[in-house]
Amino acid sequence: MDLKEHGLLGDQAGSHWYYRSKSAALLRLLGDQPPRSILDVGAGSGAFSRDLLVRTPAREALCVDTGYESERDETVSGKPLRFRRECGPVDADVLLLMDVLEHVADDRALLAGSVAKVTHGARVVITVPAFRSLWSGHDIFLGHERRYRLPEVEALARSAAWSCRSFGPTDWPA
Repeated sequence: MDLKEHGLLGDQAGSHWYYRSKSAALLRLLGDQPPRSILDVGAGSGAFSRDLLVRTPAREALCVDTGYESERDETVSGKPLRFRRECGPVDADVLLLMDVLEHVADDRALLAGSVAKVTHGARVVITVPAFRSLWSGHDIFLGHERRYRLPEVEALARSAAWSCRSFGPTDWPA
């Protein structure tokens, strides 16, 4: 969850319809292959990692966000949840980029850099706001650079994956 939105919603953030529905979709997407270890880039409040630690057998999560004032560690359901401003390579099998790519000028570099930090074969989950025609004051408030259409996200992902040594043409679904 974006730190600006978390500041507005406070303790109600975990029950907000938007984040509850996105978290439910994430769980369905991961299906019968729950995460073991999570790298959550642009994690904000860590809402999605926190939820996965509670609702799956995931052992740990690392939330990375340049907006953190300080680094800290928490425990969620007896599992470590770490918050850092940056990180190096990690042994994560799920990479989350939940509503983060739209915040940066060079979305390809952020995606490629993030993919390069996780284990080969890690699943990458990307969510972004859709359709430029839906641009609103909320996008401006949150500091969005753009909105996407599916072909743009697919092209971005292919381009970023090709630039990573750990991925290649046979790793990307047709």
